[in-house]
Amino acid sequence: MSDWLARGTQPICLSCREDDVRPLIKDGFKILEIFLLADMPASVNGSPWMLTLANRAPNPKAAQLFANWILSKEGLGTYARGFGSVSLRTDIDEANLNPGNLPKKGVKYFDDTDWNWIVTGRQENREKVWQVLKGK
Repeated sequence: MSDWLARGTQPICLSCREDDVRPLIKDGFKILEIFLLADMPASVNGSPWMLTLANRAPNPKAAQLFANWILSKEGLGTYARGFGSVSLRTDIDEANLNPGNLPKKGVKYFDDTDWNWIVTGRQENREKVWQVLKGK
């Protein structure tokens, strides 16, 4: 999606990932990132991935070792730098992250992991956005 946006195939991208957009901007593509809209609640994604451990994995100790590492300061710091994602850990260096991705103190953010949103709200809003984009 972000590649289509950069090349002008599509005029807007609602789900472009930071780690996809960053190299395009670095390569000189003119992409305007909008982090806040006046009439919409601020949002951040607190869960860009989910870590699961398989039951009866061939090497459960290795899986546990990885899980412990990725949740450590070093692991989540590595993830944050690699993907441009904010961590819920407060001891991660965020100096290299896009300032628009950093949560602001005192702002109430929309929770996109809320069960009601996932079950009903997401689809309803997806349909509304689709209607707007189709010009109806």
